Amino acid sequence: RKKVAPLLEKERPSVVGISITHTSEFVPVFTLAHLIKTKYPETHICLGGATATEVVHRIRNNRPLWDFFDSIIMGPGERAFSELVEHIETGKAG
Repeated sequence: RKKVAPLLEKERPSVVGISITHTSEFVPVFTLAHLIKTKYPETHICLGGATATEVVHRIRNNRPLWDFFDSIIMGPGERAFSELVEHIETGKAG
C-alpha cells in the first residue's frame, strides 16, 4: 500500500492490468484491486495471467468479485491488453 498508493496518485492510470500467476496471489490481487477501486473507481482493472485463465469459470460466476475489477483476459494477453488499453483511452472499438 505504501508503495502503490503514491504511484497511483502520481500516474492516475485509466487502466491497470494485474496478472495472477499463482493461487497464493488471489488475496493480494483482490486487496490491490479493492484499494484501486476504492480510491479511483473510474480506473478500469483487468485481470489476467495463467492462474486467472485456469480458474476463469470460477471468477466469472462469482459476482461479488466483479466489484473489484472490470474485465479478464484469458490466455496470452499482450495483444488483447494493448487493444483494451487503446479502446479505453481513445474510445475506439477494436
